[in-house]
Amino acid sequence: MRNIVTSRVFVSAVVVLLGIIILFVSLFTTSKTIEFRMNMSPNDQRPLRELFTRNILPGTPLYPFAVFKDWVVLFFSQTDQERVIRMMEYADKRLSNALILSEMGSNEHITSSSPKSQLYLGRATELCRENISLQECTRLLAVLEEHAEKLRGLRNSLNDSDRSQIDASLHYNEVLNMTLSGLLQKAN
Repeated sequence: MRNIVTSRVFVSAVVVLLGIIILFVSLFTTSKTIEFRMNMSPNDQRPLRELFTRNILPGTPLYPFAVFKDWVVLFFSQTDQERVIRMMEYADKRLSNALILSEMGSNEHITSSSPKSQLYLGRATELCRENISLQECTRLLAVLEEHAEKLRGLRNSLNDSDRSQIDASLHYNEVLNMTLSGLLQKAN
């Protein structure tokens, strides 16, 4: 019992330390890239939240910290339902990163981002099989269908050698979709 408490305290301390480091790095890079003006027009003003929630894409120096932050949030999620919601969010984020990279013409990290999105959805499907509400499972089914559509669009923008990874993600998405559809049919 004492070891569990000690390990959680240690993990919490490490997370807080890394969070502080990420905050200072983000503030430092943001303050250098944003020009603050005293007389901004309404068109120039951006909400402060937008400045601090920018996408950190794969291949950038801060990306490992963003992935670690996601892992920590999942680790400290209180309920399985909360984990499913987070996993859907993270799957969307990973697939959005792949789409942004595709638009930028940077195919290097696309083939790793799209399977990671499917892995999050796979874990969420597994939790739905165990004991999550029908509402969340129905929402997950809709997310799976959205992801399949986005993956098809992403597949069309890639060359033949990169398409095989997207094809595997599409197949996995199809399996998850059938599994979840079967679960929902049994529940109804």
